[in-house]
Parts: sequence; structure tokens; C-alpha cells
Amino acid sequence: MIDIFERWDILFKVSRRRIRNNNISMETQSKDEINQLNNIMDVKKVYISALIGGLPEYVVQKAFSNAEKELIEVGYKTINPLKLAEELRAIFEHRYPTDAQYLGFDIYHLIDHSDAVYFCRGWHESKGCRLEFEAAKIYGKELMFE
Repeated sequence: MIDIFERWDILFKVSRRRIRNNNISMETQSKDEINQLNNIMDVKKVYISALIGGLPEYVVQKAFSNAEKELIEVGYKTINPLKLAEELRAIFEHRYPTDAQYLGFDIYHLIDHSDAVYFCRGWHESKGCRLEFEAAKIYGKELMFE
């Protein structure tokens, strides 16, 4: 656990660096600094829910990428199901899990690791997104909509 003096020291270093570079953008900070600040500030983790089935892969990737970028820009950490899918395939040693296994893994992360759920346009057309919506409501997650 970081004590209050360590927190202020990290914030001071980041502020001083911003002033020195005459730039207040998060882009000037190293990933380590951003991770330290996120841990200190208890940044809200947002799970992204979007329509996947029936769409070309590039459309799905763009939807998740845009949502992730938008959420990060306003200061949230994100949980991206497309990245979770890669993690799950690694667990299955690159065999493809079933749809139920993907959805179960996603719902686990939604319930256990997120504070809120961001629903992209068209989410209501997806059975998986509707299931994620109900899980988010049942578990008291903040609901956000594009």
C-alpha cells in the first residue's frame, strides 16, 4: 500500500514534469507514471460491451478501439472483451473456446473487475450485450451508454 507521502511525491514529479515540458497532456507521462497515478487515484474500471456477432472483424475492432480510446481519454481504465478473448485462447492453448466460454469469461470480468459498463451503439441487438446489461444491473454496476 502506498502511503500519503509516496502519493504526493508521485503527483509532484508528474506535475513538475508537465510544467517543465509546458504540456499538460497525459501523453507526456510514462506508462509507469500513469499506472502509479491510476492506482493512487482509484480510477474507475469500465467494461466495454458492443455488438460482435454478424459484423466484419474490422468493424468490431474499430468499435471497441474507439470506445476504449474515448474512455481512456476521460480517465478510465478499460476492460476490452476482444483482449480478454486473446487471453482466454491462450488459456485454452490457442484452441477456440465456445461462445458460452467466451461469454462466461467476459461476464466474470464484468462482475469481478469492473465498476461500470459502457454500452456501444447497437448493443441491444446482441444477446450477449443484453446478458451483460442484466448482469451489470443485478450487480449494481454503473451503466454508461454511447
